[in-house]
Amino acid sequence: MFLGLLPMLGHGGLELGNPAPGSRYRTRGEIAVTIGALKVCSGDLERGKMLHLDAIESGIHTHPHVAAALVSMYARCGSLAEAHRVFEEMPRRNVVSWNALIQGYAENGQENLAMESFVVMQDREGLCPNSQTFVAVLKACTNMATKGERAGDGVSVKEQALEKGMALHSHATVSGFELNEFVANSLVEMYAKSGSMEDASRVFFGMKSRSVVSWTAMILGFAENGEEELALELFDLMLETQSCRPDALTFVAAIKGCTRLAIKEEGRLIGKSLVKVTSLEKGKIVHTRARNSGCQSSIVLESALVDMYSKCGSMVDARRVFDSAKCHNVVSWNSLIQGYVENGEEDLALESLLRMQAEENCQPDARTFVAAFKACGGLAAKENGKKLDDLPKLVKVQSLEKGMALHARLAKSTCGPDVFLTNTLVDMYARCRSMQDSQKAFDQSSHHTTVSWNALILGYAENGEGEAALEFFQQMLAAGECPPDCLTYVAALKACNTVAVTEKQLVNGKPHNWRSLETKFAIHSHACAHPDVFLANTLVDAYASSGNMFDARRVFESMNFRTLVSWNTLLHAYADCGQVEETLELFPWMKKDGYRPDCRTFAALLKACGLLVTLSIGKAVYRDICRSGFEDDMVLLTASVDMFGKCGSMAEAQHICDSSTSSEVVTALVVGYSRQGDVGRVLGLYHQMRDEGVKITSNCFVSVLAACSHGGLVETGKKIFRTMTSQEFGIVPGMEHYVCMVDVLGRANQLDEAVEMVKRMPFDANAMIWMTVLAACCKWNNLETGRLAFDRLVSLDASNGAAYTLMANLCKNSDHQELSNHQ
Repeated sequence: MFLGLLPMLGHGGLELGNPAPGSRYRTRGEIAVTIGALKVCSGDLERGKMLHLDAIESGIHTHPHVAAALVSMYARCGSLAEAHRVFEEMPRRNVVSWNALIQGYAENGQENLAMESFVVMQDREGLCPNSQTFVAVLKACTNMATKGERAGDGVSVKEQALEKGMALHSHATVSGFELNEFVANSLVEMYAKSGSMEDASRVFFGMKSRSVVSWTAMILGFAENGEEELALELFDLMLETQSCRPDALTFVAAIKGCTRLAIKEEGRLIGKSLVKVTSLEKGKIVHTRARNSGCQSSIVLESALVDMYSKCGSMVDARRVFDSAKCHNVVSWNSLIQGYVENGEEDLALESLLRMQAEENCQPDARTFVAAFKACGGLAAKENGKKLDDLPKLVKVQSLEKGMALHARLAKSTCGPDVFLTNTLVDMYARCRSMQDSQKAFDQSSHHTTVSWNALILGYAENGEGEAALEFFQQMLAAGECPPDCLTYVAALKACNTVAVTEKQLVNGKPHNWRSLETKFAIHSHACAHPDVFLANTLVDAYASSGNMFDARRVFESMNFRTLVSWNTLLHAYADCGQVEETLELFPWMKKDGYRPDCRTFAALLKACGLLVTLSIGKAVYRDICRSGFEDDMVLLTASVDMFGKCGSMAEAQHICDSSTSSEVVTALVVGYSRQGDVGRVLGLYHQMRDEGVKITSNCFVSVLAACSHGGLVETGKKIFRTMTSQEFGIVPGMEHYVCMVDVLGRANQLDEAVEMVKRMPFDANAMIWMTVLAACCKWNNLETGRLAFDRLVSLDASNGAAYTLMANLCKNSDHQELSNHQ
């Protein structure tokens, strides 16, 4: 409703003026009825045009208040051209008609025209704005602030809106309207949306009286500007002062405060759900107050409650609120579907989409499809890939089929082109490992954003196609239309790590991929303008993965702000590069900096202790793990067993394993016994796991087969290999399994069978497997098979010194054997 167009009925109301020649006599009632009819004609353009024709026929269309009502009607119907035409044809314009035009521009996304009209109204026509004028033009500032676009000079639109709003505030103060309730409420909302809660608070606490509108604007402002605790404190203050009763929108603002609080809170694992306990408790209190006040029946509030409970990790409460609602709309359905997606219940999200259409005939909008495509991407992360004949990668077939079906439904829907939909589609297909479809979705979009490019580049990088990812990164930079952000550089750095190694050189005795490293240097130089902790952490990891710990440490030291992730990244980098002393030396500095270690920190320390074989330090780390309350974490239990095994303390490893039934923990114990050469214990654990139904992993079978090799148990090894590939386990043998079996056969002098196994492998043999064959040939002095293995090794790597040494020893031993036989 336009505040400037209220019907002015009663004594001293509308001006009648003189009737136009030939027109019917105009009465006060006729004008009032026409204005009233135009005001209720919201969104019905055809009805509005008929009323306009009636007004022309009766000759009242030029009356200032009727013309203003026509301007307002056309603006509400989205027909700004007609609104402007009526305005221009007015014989005389007053503040009311200018208010209608300014308000129309503001509510139709033409904020700059609204502000220009505010200036023209005063400078060209000499009219002074009233309170309703300030309300209208402040609305334009508020709407501008919510758009979040960037201006050409790099200044955000929100900052521009704040600057214009402050100028309007000064103007309103000079004009004497600052204390007007409606103007003050508009100022509070404008400052809040512009991100200046200090100015919003100054206006709010300076008001003589506060309505529910001003309280709600302040509470929502704090919630949306990252001050959720203040939002809830202000809500409590409103209830304590009892100056006015909260309405549904006030409760929505308070619920949004709980929602934003939940986003920041670290969840606690309760059952299978990650629950934000503190935020959930606060949200339930607000929910109870809303229910007691009788406001819960508002569909807007119910949607906000569903969203809040979802963000808190309580889908049971979210579903309870949703099911108790008397009616649903697309917004409430979207809240439920998005909630299921965010809580890892993607199947329920897609089921809800089907119910939404089948049971309530509610048509999905763009946001619904965005959530549904994210559900498909989430399902893809959980699905095992499947090999398709026409694609080189393992594809998440089931998730891909669901995504394609949704994409087909989107094409038939009324949803127009939407950049968020495009971005989600590109990401969804990438997660399903169908970069062909991801690329197609990207190419079919008429408008690309930085987010679109990021989704494509990251998709290629995470699917092992680093070259393609870097190529599109270069295309993005060359196009210049979308400036790269921190996530762009993170994606490009990930792409570097997936680029195939084409040339290796040694630095300090360690291999480096110089091509990848040079690319990282180039990306780093581009990214210097983006001081972001996430990007810096990725740079540390990227340099470390290339073996360049000097630059990894340099980036870390240059960070103005570090997080626990930063420290963990460097700790793992040192451990992964084998510089374990640095890992252990860095840990005290981390604690001195005020950071408490988490599971990832302890995982790096355990790895370092295992590599350094320092049992005393390893025991101390394990005690710290128990004191920190992480003794039940499966990752740390597995790492602890592995560490004790590497340090030769199998008693400690066995003690930890006895308290767990996790297949990963038991596998670590099997690996430890296998490393110690305790074949009996390895096979005993293997049979125990089969008898008790404990899952035997692919890595576990590697250790069992290795134990068979060391124990010379040829037939046992063959049987276990067949069992692994049987329907019982269905494990597809990898290169490491074949290496173990070739070693089993080679140690038993079954070299012909070993070579046949290598030839039957579903992939090309690598240097390790041929080295295993050659070593067995040396043991049994088999020159013919040894030459075959040596030739294959040289074809793979002509600089393999170990191969030449083994072959020389084989030839030497063969000559000695031949000479001995001759004698």
